[in-house]
Amino acid sequence: MREKDVLMEIDLPFPKLGKKEAGEAKKTKIREVFDVGQNLILMVATDRVSVNDIVLLSGIPGKGEVLTKISAYWFKETKDVCLNAFISDEWDDFPIEVIEELKDYRNLIENRSMLMFKTRPFPVECIVRNKLLESGWDSYIATGTLHGIPFIAKRNAKRRQITGASFYTLY
Repeated sequence: MREKDVLMEIDLPFPKLGKKEAGEAKKTKIREVFDVGQNLILMVATDRVSVNDIVLLSGIPGKGEVLTKISAYWFKETKDVCLNAFISDEWDDFPIEVIEELKDYRNLIENRSMLMFKTRPFPVECIVRNKLLESGWDSYIATGTLHGIPFIAKRNAKRRQITGASFYTLY
């Protein structure tokens, strides 16, 4: 992959996993997830960019590689704190059958892939925000809080208003 190339989507010779939509696997915002057999999945981080739950038409070159390295680092650092599904982000650690099947894709996916155990997802979303928009705005209108965080906005707060502080929300 040349430095200026951006990986927005990839199809591999394994079934793609994701939320089912009309019988087809729906692609996630940033990662593509493949069932590689033996109760294992391969997560491939693309260079897609998601802003407020919308995937932009262009990506950032190398973003998927950076995201993979950050994720792998934290999976390794926290493995003694809590169980996780991470196996490896190193190509040579992948099962020989997977390596053989993906040999023609190695240049595309080697530094942006993680081998994981197939598990049931733990549905948590973490967001850092400093504006009232999307689900944050909906939460503020419904409860006067930012996903349960007490939040005092200026009188008659407006959608997309800068809050003056960053909020970390987990839901």
